[in-house]
Amino acid sequence: MNSIDSKDDRKVKPFFSALLAAVTAAALFGAYGPHAHAQVKAAPPKAAQDAGSGVEPGAKRFEELNVKDFDKSENIDNIWWPLKPGMQWTFEGHVEEDGKKEKHKIVFTVTDLVKVIDGVRSRVIFDSDFTKGKLVEQELAYFAQDKTGNVWHLGQYREVMEDKIFVGGQIWVINNPPGAKAGIMMPADPKLGSPSYSEGFA
Repeated sequence: MNSIDSKDDRKVKPFFSALLAAVTAAALFGAYGPHAHAQVKAAPPKAAQDAGSGVEPGAKRFEELNVKDFDKSENIDNIWWPLKPGMQWTFEGHVEEDGKKEKHKIVFTVTDLVKVIDGVRSRVIFDSDFTKGKLVEQELAYFAQDKTGNVWHLGQYREVMEDKIFVGGQIWVINNPPGAKAGIMMPADPKLGSPSYSEGFA
């Protein structure tokens, strides 16, 4: 990892609309499954979906990243999801464990670090997950913005904790493991009625 200078190291807690917060939280923390797709509209009737793919007509099964589409890509100023070093979000709510609701909090911090992944300079994000006030997971996640303003998810390194003890870690980035693909976390100009888009595959 390489460190870069930041002109503003202050921690900022931006206040977005409830809709944006919900969309961002869902994208960040529930979208890393085999065929994760974010949708900006209600899913079409099942009969209209591409048979066997789980992806509706017009949507790509996977997004194809082209390094030529990126320049100074660690500078993320997407109006819907800016990631400026020093910014921090705190998401608070509940998770369900063994049929019981438990208080859960995620602290999402934008660092001033940059990591080059598959030729693309990405911004390193650090987030910590707490359940009932105890740290259960930490991760580094890598995001980059293309020339048209789309914010891409290029991978992540995750560590799981139990009673403050490290019990295991997992990493994926583009092509590691083989076949892992980047995805779009926030389009430059999201619109209602647009097809869903892949948020990554690993």
